Amino acid sequence: MFWSVNPGSFAEQMCLWDIHNYMPGDILTFRKSSKGAVSHVGLYLGDGRFIHSASGGVQVSVLSPDDPYGKWWWQRWAGARRIVAVPDAQ
Repeated sequence: MFWSVNPGSFAEQMCLWDIHNYMPGDILTFRKSSKGAVSHVGLYLGDGRFIHSASGGVQVSVLSPDDPYGKWWWQRWAGARRIVAVPDAQ
C-alpha cells in the first residue's frame, strides 16, 4: 500500500471549501496574501478545529469567521488536501 493525495489537479484539490466535508487528518493550507504561495499548514481535527505550529508552540485553533482568533485563519485559508491509502497494484 502507498499513500497518495486525493485525485484531481492541485487547483481542484485546493477548492475543497466546504469545511463540513472535511475529515480528521485532512491538511488545511493557508496563505499570507490572497495571491501568495501556501505559507502554513495544519491538520484538521474535526468540529472546525485544526492543530498547527505557532510561535508559542503547537496550538489548536478554530477555523471560523465568527471566532475572534479563528477569523484570522479563516481570512488566510487557501483550501485543503486529503491523503488517501491506495492499494498496491497487482
